[in-house]
Amino acid sequence: MQRALYILSFVLFVNTAVLAAQGSFFLGLGILFLLAVCLFLLARYWARRKKLSRAGRGYAVKQCITAALIFLCFMAGYIMIFACIPPESGADAVIVPGSGVNSDGMPSAAAQDRLDGCIEYCRSNNVKAVVVSGTAGKKSAVSEAQSMKKYLTDHGIDPEIILCDENAANTRQNFENAFRLLKDAGISTQNVVYVTNSFHCLRAGICARQAGFENISACATGTDIWVFLPAMLREICAVFAVLFLGC
Repeated sequence: MQRALYILSFVLFVNTAVLAAQGSFFLGLGILFLLAVCLFLLARYWARRKKLSRAGRGYAVKQCITAALIFLCFMAGYIMIFACIPPESGADAVIVPGSGVNSDGMPSAAAQDRLDGCIEYCRSNNVKAVVVSGTAGKKSAVSEAQSMKKYLTDHGIDPEIILCDENAANTRQNFENAFRLLKDAGISTQNVVYVTNSFHCLRAGICARQAGFENISACATGTDIWVFLPAMLREICAVFAVLFLGC
């Protein structure tokens, strides 16, 4: 068991280093690094674990860690089960929330996953509008919305049906602005699909309903393996904030 913990902590340290080298710095990455440190310390003091956790502060820490792990597993399972629900067919509109732009102006890997899912859905359904949403980030002067629109048009999506929201800076604003854009364009908001990464589906759906969408469903896409774990950890915290703190 001790050797397994060392190996797992090493894998998480490598994952953290790879993402940090790519310039990814966000909450999930910090949690991932902290988890790697905790696993390493657990492995280091594995032989003394019983003595350290029998009573006093050690026992309290043990119970807190156990409760945290149970909560993380429960939330991760719930998020992934929600993402497995297939989207409704025949939607009038598709919403693609932004997920970053690279320094060359191309959508990030996560954003490309979402856009590829959008393209696939549009080819199978008679979609009246596609809303791409996201402001400009630190890496590029090009907004997420414009970057995504170019990607879609380069892959055969009619630019006439693409609506751009260049003001949204988070998931909540993605859907609030998309709701207004669709209303202004005279397109029904009662039959809408949003396309996003599997780990993001649950929170995006909560924000969509808070923004006014009633009949909206998720079309889940995959995620790069190096990004998935820190993104999931970050998303668990974000879902908790949305559900229980109203953030």
